[in-house]
Amino acid sequence: MGDALRSIRIATKDQSVLTTARAALSSAQGDGVLEGFEVQQVEAWRDLVEAPPAPGDVLVLDSWLKDGNVYEMLDRKSTRLNSSH
Repeated sequence: MGDALRSIRIATKDQSVLTTARAALSSAQGDGVLEGFEVQQVEAWRDLVEAPPAPGDVLVLDSWLKDGNVYEMLDRKSTRLNSSH
Protein backbone atom coordinates (compact mmCIF):
# COMPACT_ATOMS: atom_id res chain seq x y z
CA MET A 1 0.00 0.00 0.00
CA GLY A 2 1.27 3.49 -0.81
CA ASP A 3 0.88 6.78 0.99
CA ALA A 4 -2.77 7.15 0.06
CA LEU A 5 -5.30 7.87 2.76
CA ARG A 6 -8.10 6.03 0.99
CA SER A 7 -8.35 3.18 -1.44
CA ILE A 8 -10.52 2.30 -4.35
CA ARG A 9 -10.49 -1.47 -3.88
CA ILE A 10 -11.40 -3.27 -7.07
CA ALA A 11 -12.29 -6.96 -6.95
CA THR A 12 -11.33 -8.13 -10.43
CA LYS A 13 -8.95 -10.36 -12.32
CA ASP A 14 -9.21 -8.19 -15.44
CA GLN A 15 -6.09 -6.06 -15.81
CA SER A 16 -7.86 -3.72 -18.25
CA VAL A 17 -10.33 -2.76 -15.50
CA LEU A 18 -7.44 -1.86 -13.21
CA THR A 19 -5.60 0.04 -15.94
CA THR A 20 -8.71 2.05 -16.76
CA ALA A 21 -9.40 2.81 -13.09
CA ARG A 22 -5.81 3.92 -12.48
CA ALA A 23 -5.86 6.17 -15.56
CA ALA A 24 -9.18 7.72 -14.52
CA LEU A 25 -7.92 8.26 -10.97
CA SER A 26 -4.70 9.83 -12.21
CA SER A 27 -6.67 12.20 -14.42
CA ALA A 28 -9.03 13.13 -11.59
CA GLN A 29 -6.14 13.74 -9.21
CA GLY A 30 -4.54 16.02 -11.78
CA ASP A 31 -7.70 18.12 -11.58
CA GLY A 32 -7.52 18.16 -7.78
CA VAL A 33 -10.31 15.59 -7.41
CA LEU A 34 -9.89 12.35 -5.45
CA GLU A 35 -6.64 13.46 -3.81
CA GLY A 36 -5.37 10.84 -1.38
CA PHE A 37 -6.92 7.86 -3.16
CA GLU A 38 -5.14 4.89 -4.70
CA VAL A 39 -6.36 1.87 -6.67
CA GLN A 40 -5.82 -1.54 -5.09
CA GLN A 41 -6.62 -4.86 -6.70
CA VAL A 42 -8.46 -7.49 -4.72
CA GLU A 43 -8.02 -10.91 -6.31
CA ALA A 44 -11.16 -12.50 -4.85
CA TRP A 45 -14.30 -11.08 -3.32
CA ARG A 46 -13.74 -13.27 -0.27
CA ASP A 47 -10.73 -11.09 0.54
CA LEU A 48 -13.13 -8.16 0.92
CA VAL A 49 -15.29 -10.12 3.33
CA GLU A 50 -12.31 -11.20 5.43
CA ALA A 51 -10.65 -7.76 5.59
CA PRO A 52 -13.21 -4.97 6.03
CA PRO A 53 -12.43 -1.74 4.20
CA ALA A 54 -11.27 1.35 6.03
CA PRO A 55 -13.84 4.10 6.48
CA GLY A 56 -13.95 6.16 3.29
CA ASP A 57 -12.69 3.37 1.03
CA VAL A 58 -14.59 2.61 -2.16
CA LEU A 59 -15.37 -0.95 -3.23
CA VAL A 60 -15.80 -1.87 -6.88
CA LEU A 61 -16.89 -5.39 -7.78
CA ASP A 62 -16.40 -6.92 -11.19
CA SER A 63 -19.58 -8.85 -11.90
CA TRP A 64 -17.55 -11.21 -14.10
CA LEU A 65 -15.62 -12.69 -11.17
CA LYS A 66 -15.85 -16.45 -11.46
CA ASP A 67 -15.50 -17.29 -7.77
CA GLY A 68 -18.94 -16.33 -6.58
CA ASN A 69 -22.23 -14.56 -7.05
CA VAL A 70 -21.79 -10.79 -6.65
CA TYR A 71 -25.24 -10.36 -5.06
CA GLU A 72 -24.46 -12.99 -2.41
CA MET A 73 -21.07 -11.41 -1.75
CA LEU A 74 -22.65 -8.00 -1.21
CA ASP A 75 -25.20 -9.51 1.16
CA ARG A 76 -22.43 -11.14 3.22
CA LYS A 77 -20.32 -7.98 3.15
CA SER A 78 -23.24 -5.87 4.29
CA THR A 79 -24.08 -8.29 7.09
CA ARG A 80 -20.48 -8.37 8.27
CA LEU A 81 -20.11 -4.57 8.21
CA ASN A 82 -23.39 -4.04 10.02
CA SER A 83 -22.50 -6.55 12.74
CA SER A 84 -19.15 -4.84 13.39
CA HIS A 85 -20.80 -1.55 14.48
